Amino acid sequence: MGKTVAVKYKIAGGVALSLCLAFIAVQMVRFGSQLPSADNSEERADNRVKRDATRQLVDSVSEPEALSLHGRLNLAKELVDNGEVDEAADALEQIIEEDPGNIRALLEISLIELLDRGRPQEALPHLIKALKVDPSNDHLLGEVADIYVETGQFSAGLKFFSKLREHVPNTPAINLRMGQILFYKGSYKKALMALNASNLSSRYDGQATSIRARIYLHLGKVEKSLKEYQLAEDKMERRIRAAMVAGETSDFLVKWLETMQIEMAEGLIEKNLYREAENVLYRLSEKIPSDPEVIKLMDLAKLGLQDNAG
Repeated sequence: MGKTVAVKYKIAGGVALSLCLAFIAVQMVRFGSQLPSADNSEERADNRVKRDATRQLVDSVSEPEALSLHGRLNLAKELVDNGEVDEAADALEQIIEEDPGNIRALLEISLIELLDRGRPQEALPHLIKALKVDPSNDHLLGEVADIYVETGQFSAGLKFFSKLREHVPNTPAINLRMGQILFYKGSYKKALMALNASNLSSRYDGQATSIRARIYLHLGKVEKSLKEYQLAEDKMERRIRAAMVAGETSDFLVKWLETMQIEMAEGLIEKNLYREAENVLYRLSEKIPSDPEVIKLMDLAKLGLQDNAG
């Protein structure tokens, strides 16, 4: 109660100040007088006082209660950007408690767990909740699949995506993610079946082809692998360019392409195919020349070529 009264007095003071200034301005015009000029800094300070008073008046008559969920979400994002992660997480938890299907809040808190706290297992439940709201969301599907792969939970991941496919059977992106998990599990033939289960369309064809390229390399079908790799690289680069032109985010596509190139180079080096590995790495080093993994693999490829030459 006391705080409310204080705010009202403060607002009243701001209004009084504004009225006084307006009165002085009128008198100046009426009598042709002129106040001494002030420098720009004083003028800016004066404008700030007026602006703050006006804002307080507006705030006092519009939604004096808590901020909207959207406004609170933006504040939580600002807290994250300022490094106040715990405070942001608390704010996001409150938003989710009030609005359990708020995808943006679920994604933000999952990113806190992934990026700031390094706890992918804690991020997973939030992403799964978001997927229940939007089961065909490419970004969410990718994040969930990546976590299952990175944490080695292949069986759990396949079970989750199988159930999800029952609810949304005509979602090609789910087949793509199942193929991804099966590949990293080492179930190469099943992965190929998942990738070929339906027409993935041009939207996912580059990603599917990139997985097939690595599968064929693991199966020892080098020539077929290299052909698929070239196709995948071309398709992925076209898709990235198209996304950039359309103003869409392409970060996850760039990451996918770079991962494919690194894993192809690793596989080729393991098979003593150093020249082929060097060709792959050369393209990659043009984009990320300082990447430690790329530098290490390039050194291995060059060393292998030297040994072969010797």
